[in-house]
Amino acid sequence: MKWNQRIAAAALSALLLATSAAPAFAAAQTTRDETVYVFLNPDGSVAKEQSSVWLHNDEGLDGFADESSLTNIKNLKGEETPLLEGKTLRFAEAGTDVYYQGESAQLPPVTVKLTYELDGKSVTAEELSGKSGHVKITLSLKNNVSRALELASGTRTVYTPFAIAAGMDLPAETFHNVKAPDGVLETDSQNQIAAFILLPGMHDTFEGLLPSSMAEAAEALKDEATVEADVTDFELPEIFMAGACSMKELSELPGMDKFSNLQEKMRALDDATRDLLDGAAQLAAAAQQVNDGAGKLSSGAKTVSDGASALLGGAAQVEQGAAALNAGLGQLILNNDTLNAGASAIFDAILANASSQLNAALGEGGVVLNQENYGAVIGGLLQQLGEENIYQQVRAGVEAQVKTDANRAAAKQSIQLNVAANILVRNQAAAAGNTLTDEETQAAAEALLRDPAGQAQLQAALGSPDIQQALAEKAAFIDQQTEATLDNMVLQQMSEGQAGYSALQEALAKAGESGKILNQLLAQLDQVKGFCDGLALYTASAAQLYTQGTAPLAAGASDLRGGASALSGGAQELAGGAAALADGTSQLLGGANTLSKGLITYNEEGIQQLLQSEELDAIQALSDVGKALKESAGAYQGFSGAPENAEGTVKFVYKVLAPAEQKEEPQVQEAATDKTTFWQRVTALFS
Repeated sequence: MKWNQRIAAAALSALLLATSAAPAFAAAQTTRDETVYVFLNPDGSVAKEQSSVWLHNDEGLDGFADESSLTNIKNLKGEETPLLEGKTLRFAEAGTDVYYQGESAQLPPVTVKLTYELDGKSVTAEELSGKSGHVKITLSLKNNVSRALELASGTRTVYTPFAIAAGMDLPAETFHNVKAPDGVLETDSQNQIAAFILLPGMHDTFEGLLPSSMAEAAEALKDEATVEADVTDFELPEIFMAGACSMKELSELPGMDKFSNLQEKMRALDDATRDLLDGAAQLAAAAQQVNDGAGKLSSGAKTVSDGASALLGGAAQVEQGAAALNAGLGQLILNNDTLNAGASAIFDAILANASSQLNAALGEGGVVLNQENYGAVIGGLLQQLGEENIYQQVRAGVEAQVKTDANRAAAKQSIQLNVAANILVRNQAAAAGNTLTDEETQAAAEALLRDPAGQAQLQAALGSPDIQQALAEKAAFIDQQTEATLDNMVLQQMSEGQAGYSALQEALAKAGESGKILNQLLAQLDQVKGFCDGLALYTASAAQLYTQGTAPLAAGASDLRGGASALSGGAQELAGGAAALADGTSQLLGGANTLSKGLITYNEEGIQQLLQSEELDAIQALSDVGKALKESAGAYQGFSGAPENAEGTVKFVYKVLAPAEQKEEPQVQEAATDKTTFWQRVTALFS
């Protein structure tokens, strides 16, 4: 966030405050300062573009030919007449400064898309007007200026670097609980200002090039920002953006300075190695000076001897403390097995009690919980309490009540009568020379079944061999229809308002309560198991500390005391060995020569090989992209035109028009100098 605030302050100050002085260039240099005002519809599409250009030359602009694609050009502050031939623009009798304005229809380098959501649903700004609810506004930018860059890894699209400062003025009266996760927010009694810095196209430009150590920099490469708030009577807030082509924001990304200097550091390592080679040659000469200092070593040896004696006393104390610590920890771990066994016994007792309660509740004795299976057993019980299982259990009970032998016999008899009625009606029609459709046959059969006389006729016909044979042939169909009738009776009993439905609801309610109890039991058992596992880990760690920590420490402390004793004796011998040091200086000289040769090998086979290796390709790729960005930023000197004989700067100011403003012709207006403007308040937000 500190980087965002620093960049936002610099960008807003440079891009949004009115230009009051000409840039510093060499004498007689013509400067061209262009400000492009882009008026946007609420969805971000361009409604109108106007460009204001300031030409300046200390020695006058007579004869200067500007380049411009603008139309309807007019002089803003002088009497000079604009003369436009093609794209060449001149001003007759021009002084040192010319201010002109014109209109443009060309695509801005950065285009805008604004989307709106109300309570999670996408809406337009017009549909959102006057509504209340949770509102989300998304601002998306697209960079339209790019170039192809050939790298060792392939072709990469590099976008021209534009830094865009965006702000939204959200009235505190209607916008509440405002959140701007991609920017910063300032709130006073009347207004809330959300401000953002976006770098469109930079995420795609650097994708795959930045190392993990530069994750913060990669996160800052944003094309999009959002604002969310709870709104009453929504009105489109004041939305402004300002931007310019700039490398400054990229150069201040966290970690970029370290990465961009890596090649320089490798070259510095090369230089340091060469210096080391020179130093090795000088080492031989310094060896003679070592011999001169050997005489001073004797007096220093007495000081070393006294210090060694003091060290010996301290080592003895360390040995005693380490032995005491080792003994204390040894006593502690003697109780490890008792602690673990006690915890396990408590867990087993809890599980046994839970098993008894479950068996009592279930009316059976088959549930046995232990430390290994309790999760699976309780999970199985929870599965049995699922809605589908409960439904099948209740339905099975209803089926037992409905599908009795008596009901089955009655249903079968009813279907047999219906089949017999169909056969009798069809036979009678055939005897009369008539042919009936299936629908006519069924209608006549139903009428026959309703008529008492017809029922008597049908009962008499049931004994005929023809009807009996026909019924025998349709036995499978009759049985199938019988079961279907019984199933329908079951479904009717399970429907709302019936006894089966009431039984199902009651069973589901009981299952829900039982499920809660089982889940609570499972959570409690998990806590107990967690305690037992934690205790086991604690006791194991204590034992490991004893065997691998304090015991070796005690042994090491004893060795330390022995070494200190030996050091004390050796220090006494040091004075006697000082005289022999002079003889060793000749050997030092030979070693210095060997070191020099080794450094030569290190340089040739190490440093030089590293500088020429392929591992630096990634660094080179990032460096090439950086150079391309810098070139693109330097080359972008104008929107409506960039004459070769002038130094140009260009900045862009975007304003989203409210619905009322859309009906009017948008105009560029100068801000009053004696009042605090919206953008000045946004700038102050980052200071």
